[in-house]
Amino acid sequence: MPDPADPGLVWHNLLDLTLEGRAFPPDQLGHPYDRLPACAQPLVTTPVWDLSHEPAGIRCRCLTDSPDLHLRWTFRTDQLLGNRHPHTEQTGIDLYGRDHHNTWRWAGFAKTTDLAGQNHDVLFQDAESHTPREFCLYLPYRGAIDRVELGIPANHQLTPAPADPRPPLIFYGTSIVHGFTASRSGMTYPAITARRLDHPFHNFGFAGNGPLHLEVAQLLAPLPAAAFILAGCENMEPPDVAQRTEPFVNTLRQNHPTTPIVLLENIPLAHAWFQPKRRDLYTRNSANLRAAFDALTAHHNDPNLHYLTAHQLLGDDDEATIDSIHPTDLGFVRMADALAPLIQSLITKPTP
Repeated sequence: MPDPADPGLVWHNLLDLTLEGRAFPPDQLGHPYDRLPACAQPLVTTPVWDLSHEPAGIRCRCLTDSPDLHLRWTFRTDQLLGNRHPHTEQTGIDLYGRDHHNTWRWAGFAKTTDLAGQNHDVLFQDAESHTPREFCLYLPYRGAIDRVELGIPANHQLTPAPADPRPPLIFYGTSIVHGFTASRSGMTYPAITARRLDHPFHNFGFAGNGPLHLEVAQLLAPLPAAAFILAGCENMEPPDVAQRTEPFVNTLRQNHPTTPIVLLENIPLAHAWFQPKRRDLYTRNSANLRAAFDALTAHHNDPNLHYLTAHQLLGDDDEATIDSIHPTDLGFVRMADALAPLIQSLITKPTP
């Protein structure tokens, strides 16, 4: 709609463009930017339900020839989001565009100015080329979004990008899946991995609340999926890993008998080299995950179950986290380095 404050701009609701990352139909959601359907509220824990209002992994794809791209957005709540990163990074909106090689490249970032009010920012301005280009906006991984609009000059076009019909990659797990503590919403490891593969994805990371809850597996199992990536160890004690891994995987297998499933070991604590008790916790978690993997592959003959070790995910130099456990952007890039080629090989080869 035309902007009375700036008649040179026309504003477009993101819901009228191509919105990806929502696993459930809009008519099943309590709010358009929720990640779980309304029927899930009595099934999941209260923290999982509350965190499902944060649009981690939800993104908009569009085509425009505009030299300027403006943004305004509001949140449903002005809750304090924690102190691991500034709110501008947790709640900002990230922009990528396709270059002339059809590769996704970073193009701009809109920072939050006020959680309680309406935010305004410019994603980019005075672009030299007016050739129509595809863009992708990653919504914040923190904060419950209420409304988002893109503004362009009135003499330019903004249209939905073609929908991607392929089944998505489905990531489930803890705050590390959710995105804490990426500097931008496009820098979470699910986003980086999916962007490298140019493949749709859903993010079911729930900060502090991803311990392989069986009720979440029951919600995810009916969804179409190219692959499942499961990373819940950081929210569990060793007995939980031993008890919950097989039932969670078996629940997914009821609907996905041959879909690739990747288990990720517990992230190694960077300061555990001088804290033996902390080192013992994550090593026992990973040992129990490996035992569950071995049982599923050997006893249940599951050739489509795969495994990545802590060493493969973050390396051994202790340089890839912000607080010993949550990855920095370096850590998330390393995780994508490990995941992307594995997933590529799994989703392109014929299943037996």
